[in-house]
Amino acid sequence: MATASSGERNRLHALKRYEVLDSLPEAEFDRITRLVARQLQVPIAFINFIDESRGWFKAVHGTLIRQQDRNMSVCNYAIQQPEVLAVPDLMLDPRFREKDISLDTLKVRSYIGAPLITPDGLHIGTLSAVDATPRTYSADQHALLQDLAAVVIDELELRLAIRKWREADQRSSYAAQHDALTGLPNRVRFLDHAEVAIHQAQRQGTGVAVLMIDLDHFKHVNDSLGHHTGDALLSVIAKRLADSMRIDDTLARFGGDEFVILLTELIDPLNAAWFADRILTQLHDPVDLERYTLQISASIGIAVFPGDFQDVPALLQAADIAMYHAKQQGGGRVCFHTEQMSVDAAQKLHHHMALERAVQSEAFELYYQPQVDLRSQKVIGVEALLRWPQRDGSVRLPEEFIPLAEQTGLILPLGVWVLREACAQLQRWRSQDRMEWKVAVNVAAQQWNASEFIDQVTAALHESGLPPSCLVLELTESHVIGNLATAQHILAALDALGVQVSLDDFGMGYSNLGQLMQLPFRQLKLDRSFIASMSTDRRYEALVRNSINLARDLGMLVVGEGIESQVHCDLLIEWGCAVGQGFLFGHPVPAAAYLSPSLEDAKNRSEVEGEESGDSRIGR
Repeated sequence: MATASSGERNRLHALKRYEVLDSLPEAEFDRITRLVARQLQVPIAFINFIDESRGWFKAVHGTLIRQQDRNMSVCNYAIQQPEVLAVPDLMLDPRFREKDISLDTLKVRSYIGAPLITPDGLHIGTLSAVDATPRTYSADQHALLQDLAAVVIDELELRLAIRKWREADQRSSYAAQHDALTGLPNRVRFLDHAEVAIHQAQRQGTGVAVLMIDLDHFKHVNDSLGHHTGDALLSVIAKRLADSMRIDDTLARFGGDEFVILLTELIDPLNAAWFADRILTQLHDPVDLERYTLQISASIGIAVFPGDFQDVPALLQAADIAMYHAKQQGGGRVCFHTEQMSVDAAQKLHHHMALERAVQSEAFELYYQPQVDLRSQKVIGVEALLRWPQRDGSVRLPEEFIPLAEQTGLILPLGVWVLREACAQLQRWRSQDRMEWKVAVNVAAQQWNASEFIDQVTAALHESGLPPSCLVLELTESHVIGNLATAQHILAALDALGVQVSLDDFGMGYSNLGQLMQLPFRQLKLDRSFIASMSTDRRYEALVRNSINLARDLGMLVVGEGIESQVHCDLLIEWGCAVGQGFLFGHPVPAAAYLSPSLEDAKNRSEVEGEESGDSRIGR
């Protein structure tokens, strides 16, 4: 019994290696069944592969049947025969007369089948023919069926050989381009990727960085703990590095403890330093192996294109030199190929860490610049503008740290804080003085595109108690033009919430008026540069006047920013601009300066910063 069970397992294994089950008929096999039907003069001929519980008809002539219960098939007996099985009349054969054997509507009476025998002697199916009438078959017909069954096996063996050859070729190709221990690309594959990346960077005007990573004191691990432990450590390091990668970057192992990373599409080459610093942090975490816990560090050298060299081999050499320089300084650090870039990178990393700490501790302050009803000269709202107070008493303006916040993703938590704080401050003013002001908050592009943006706005309003109608979100054209459908969805949600949205810096982007008309903006804010140029260039007068008319026709409130003279103010009033903002009415000042809703008090308490507020806002 055990032998039979083992034989059946071997038979099924042989069948499955040919991969012929549950797939459509094929031309080569169809031709064989047509030949059998013609030579034996039968209505139905088929190739049937016998699985564990069924027969799968891989090719059939004369019927559409695809599979059959194994126990109801004469083929189940045929595969057990050493040669052709022929049954002249199934009704008279005691093995089959109790079975109702049919194929579609054909009541089968006679059967002939040759077993499909693999080169190792296993019977995996049959080449068979059936008829609706009793009949016998000649010796020549038996021989023909047996020969054609051998042709079926030859075809299967040929396919198997071709598939194995392709798999071997793929394994060979993979092995030639990948590291055997870690599975990472090797030098050959890395060089291919790097060449492509250089060409793309030349076309796109972006940068590429090569990071050469070498573990500090790795030789001590091999010498003291053995190569088995060293290999285990390298596998863990490879996994940590791979988990840090962006999808378009390349990580390779060149051999030993040397890893190389290719960073692509760099806008600022110094961004490679942040990536390298993050790698050092991740590698510093203890590595738990079977019997040891190891604490490691690494030295990283960076070379960039364009800048250091113009081809891949030169970049690799430059990164290698920088890596050895990092080792000479004690290891556990990052060095650029040029000393100045190392200094710049270190300074940028310092700023990044300082900004990260400031975001975590909410060490920022909002200043507010008044927005005025131009006709009544009353303050009707404020724009919230971000400042970063320093320990020495100075205050850093947004243009000094917002680009870094955007590059590092810190703009998202920072933007949430600004939104919450601005709503809370206006609500405090409302509860103290019953002011009917609005607060305008600038929205960064990354905030706008975040899936949780609407929830963040809702939460800020709920936590502060500020009515939604008192909040104005300002965004530029670039936020919306790239993805009109998404912008429509977000704007509709904000509109339903009751929050107004202002199109900021109108005219400074790539305005598509047809698209903008489809979006439910409530305000349009004229860029300060247009207003500043009105006195010297009549074309700007026309541009501002026509923009005001357009916005009014679309039912949008017009806000003119950067108003510094009474002449500008008078012109805007004449053309129908409703709201103004600028030095004429007040500079950005801390919240404590607003003790009264009157414009005169706000103006008297303004502290000149020397910068126009429009240049100092989150997201710029």
